[in-house]
Amino acid sequence: MNSKKLTASALLVACATGGSLLTGCSSSGSVPVATTTEGAVITPETARHNSIDWDNPWQVDRGERNRPARVEAPAQTEPDMDDRPARPARPAETVRVSEPQAAPARGTNVVSMAYPTGDMATSAVLVEKILPASVNVGQPFDYEIRVTNLSSLQLGDVRVSDSMAGTMNVLSMNPDAASMSDGVATWVFASMEPGEQQSIMIRGAAEDAGSIGGCATVAYDASLCSEVQVVEPALQLVKNAPMQSLLCDEMVLEYEVTNSGSGVATGVTIEDPLPNGWTTVSGAGDVLVNVGDLMPGETRAYAVRVKANEAGEFESRAVAKGGSNLTDESQATQTAILQPELSVTVECPEQRYLDRNSAFTVTVENTGNGPANNTVVSATLPTTLGSEFVSASGNGTVRNGMVVWDAGTLEAGATRTYEFRIKANQRGTVSTNVVVNAACAEEVTGSCNTRFVGIPALLLEVIDQVDPVEVGQQTQYVIEVTNQGSADGTQIVITAELPPSQRLVTTSGPTAASVDGRIITFAALPELDPGAKVRWVVTVEALEPADARFRVSMDAAELTSSVDETEATNLYR
Repeated sequence: MNSKKLTASALLVACATGGSLLTGCSSSGSVPVATTTEGAVITPETARHNSIDWDNPWQVDRGERNRPARVEAPAQTEPDMDDRPARPARPAETVRVSEPQAAPARGTNVVSMAYPTGDMATSAVLVEKILPASVNVGQPFDYEIRVTNLSSLQLGDVRVSDSMAGTMNVLSMNPDAASMSDGVATWVFASMEPGEQQSIMIRGAAEDAGSIGGCATVAYDASLCSEVQVVEPALQLVKNAPMQSLLCDEMVLEYEVTNSGSGVATGVTIEDPLPNGWTTVSGAGDVLVNVGDLMPGETRAYAVRVKANEAGEFESRAVAKGGSNLTDESQATQTAILQPELSVTVECPEQRYLDRNSAFTVTVENTGNGPANNTVVSATLPTTLGSEFVSASGNGTVRNGMVVWDAGTLEAGATRTYEFRIKANQRGTVSTNVVVNAACAEEVTGSCNTRFVGIPALLLEVIDQVDPVEVGQQTQYVIEVTNQGSADGTQIVITAELPPSQRLVTTSGPTAASVDGRIITFAALPELDPGAKVRWVVTVEALEPADARFRVSMDAAELTSSVDETEATNLYR
């Protein structure tokens, strides 16, 4: 009986030995196998049964060239084909014999073994060998050994060995084998994590035609380890407070607590005894925050509104506490509580004449240590004596009978000055009241009074009624005083002096006269209103021809010197 062999190339056979059985090998040797596209298995027996040329078993009834999925070389000792029952072709398939065609491309063989049970679901290690189905003599080829940790544990000291029997010449290995002895290469992986895969690439070349056998084994150390985690929670507290605040403003205290340790911090609280005079907005004298449990690395932040009831410098410190005597103290915070204090002065002239402008000057100063925000200065406008608003400096505006300045923020130690002007057309006293308000500052007030007075302007006139005058005849001198000013003329005194050529006959007027020789003095007129006029009359007789001079003098309380007037009269015979 004749049997034909595949002589186109040498076939590589991979087997497992020892405790690992790799699929794709049999205990009795290897049987040449070719697989068509339809999956029909063609062996020498079926080829002979179906009259197939074993040297070209790739032609099927559709006339297509198909690559074999796997080809294995025959064992060195092949049993007589006639001693085996023939394997019939699949009933639904018809195989035709055709002329020899070109050989198909070489395929790839993959053999694997799950160790130790053979089932990947229950095994620890999977070993796979990926190698070409056939190679040419002298041509370099590569094959790969893959090792995968199928377990959920770390495997240690994983040792993979591969025998390289036959006529293969090893050209390179990646990684290099840890040892090489009697054609067996051994690789050692110190540890492999769950699911980790390692790959070994081997390059070689066949020296002669035939088959190259190679079997892989695997061994490993598996350890079941346990651990108890030792944790330590730790607290870290940070407190932030404003460096300064106005007395009337609320403040926000910020707390940030962190578990900087490795365990859970239980029952965490934040405590902050506030400085004397400080309270929360709800009236509590201390801050208490129930944080609860903090996981490792967890941070929580809190904000508490507080207020102070007096100015000054204050310092405070907070503490975080937790179970198992956990504690941490924050850094000390310093806060300056500031308060603005206002002062105001108002200046004005004590006296002004009627119809003249009078200036009122307002000076505001912040004598405190905090800014006075929203400062407003208001001054009342006088409404008596026919008072009239003239002007205001610094953008002052008139609102509801007041001059108002919006001063904005008056910093500590700062001063502002404002001015407004009025005038009056009646005599008397006028007043202004100034009020200054600012946020967080007490209201301050000031006032000033000005007396408006007039200016007396007394006019003296003397007129003779008859001129010239014949000796023995009489004439009258009319003395008139007119107040042309804006103020009363007071204590007006008229004095007249007769010339020697005349004799006094009579006098008349608003005040009585006294005579001392040739001097006539009228009693003082208490006052003469602005625009008013008074008249005194002196009657005289001509005694002798002369160019007579009648002299009159006027004094008043408002005058610093007398006013003199002379009237000339011609006396003849």
